[in-house]
Amino acid sequence: MIGYEEYLRKNPQVSIKRVEKILSDGSGLFLKNKHDLALFPRNSSTDELVCVDLTRMTCECNVFRTKKACPHVAAALAKVEMNEGKVPYTDPVEHVHARLEWLKNAAHYPYLPSLSDLFLRDVKPFLSSLPTKEKSEFVLQLGYCLQIPESNLTRDTFINCYYELMGYDRKIGELLFRNRHECLNAVVALMHNDYHCPFSEEEKNTILKEIAADEALSAKYLPSLAGSYSSFFSRRQLLDYYRSLDDEKIIPYQMSQLLNRLLEEDPPLYEDYLDIVNSSSLTEYFDIDLSAVRKIIQAGYSDRLGKLTDCIVSKIRSIDDYFKVISLIPHDRFLIAWKNSRNNGKFRNHW
Repeated sequence: MIGYEEYLRKNPQVSIKRVEKILSDGSGLFLKNKHDLALFPRNSSTDELVCVDLTRMTCECNVFRTKKACPHVAAALAKVEMNEGKVPYTDPVEHVHARLEWLKNAAHYPYLPSLSDLFLRDVKPFLSSLPTKEKSEFVLQLGYCLQIPESNLTRDTFINCYYELMGYDRKIGELLFRNRHECLNAVVALMHNDYHCPFSEEEKNTILKEIAADEALSAKYLPSLAGSYSSFFSRRQLLDYYRSLDDEKIIPYQMSQLLNRLLEEDPPLYEDYLDIVNSSSLTEYFDIDLSAVRKIIQAGYSDRLGKLTDCIVSKIRSIDDYFKVISLIPHDRFLIAWKNSRNNGKFRNHW
């Protein structure tokens, strides 16, 4: 590794002003990954980090690619000289915790990029090198931070940090489970993506039962949990949640699951079933079969079938379907629905 002054003599095209600005900014992170590496913001303090390879004397920035020399390399060499010729490796544990404290206390300015993105930029290179115990502790600290109202830490950044820290090691999530009541936002964020969820089936059952037993927690976390864990919540909780959504935010197969439960569980909730079907613009996408219509008619709601009739008629695919439908639905309603289906292009004659 050559010295700072020698690098400048060999590369007079390097802007000394730019080097001095980098040094005065106080930026620069150092780590060892096969080679000694230095990380600096590309131009301003909020830019992405570029990597300087101190062994090869190369840099990722566009200036280096164009001129084969750049201020980032020079600044890295200067920092090494300031440290008596030794690479000033950044302590990963101290660094990530310091950046987390910065994130907690930083005031957000509209003209800056997301503070959470800047935090992820600065800690990501060091997360995998944390000792196992520190990884677990740092995830817990992130979980506490995510619980703070209006926290600068976003859910996406938490998840990205978790993946960098944990990989597929589910054991490191134990601290989160034990402290779940203090960092439930983080716990639910991990459960939302079940593929990487660190919790066992028994732990997930415990978490979900606790949330479902608390109406305030259910209302808060159902947007994240309804898709994969709807069976843990009551029909009434799910009805309140889905009624709060606009149609474009409803996933039809999830609504179909709820509709089935409305009729299958005791007591059947016929009124709620018909309210959903008749008020939704997605009715044709719901998984509705003749058995549901039969139950509703037998319960005395034949005068309220509404869109349900159109839905069933539009799904006729064979002569057998045809005779099953006309034997169940009043003839005048069937004719209206048949005409609507043909006019709307929803009827497909396969027979």
